[in-house]
Amino acid sequence: MFGTSVTEDGLTSHGYLSIVMIICLAILGYLVLRISPMRPVLPPSRMHELLLLAATAANFALVVAGFVATPGGADWASLMSRQFGSYAGGIAALAAVVPPAKSVFNIHIRPYGR
Repeated sequence: MFGTSVTEDGLTSHGYLSIVMIICLAILGYLVLRISPMRPVLPPSRMHELLLLAATAANFALVVAGFVATPGGADWASLMSRQFGSYAGGIAALAAVVPPAKSVFNIHIRPYGR
């Protein structure tokens, strides 16, 4: 505005995006447990897929909410622009939710021409 540039961090402008980070760390910890010797104690395969889908879907919803909601309210919306990080975060959240969703809903993608 008037030759001035202000940059806002996503975690400070949207405090709830720290929940995304916590969920990502929980998913990572859970996946590490899945490859550890504790595997027999963890839920079976179907429940594993549902847990991952729920966690990644919650992450995706929070990331989309952070992308749509501009910091500073509606008065500043026309002056705000999204930068590379917000697009990369949205693509990463979408890429994380697709594999568990395909597995849970049994979506099979056939190659073109078959």
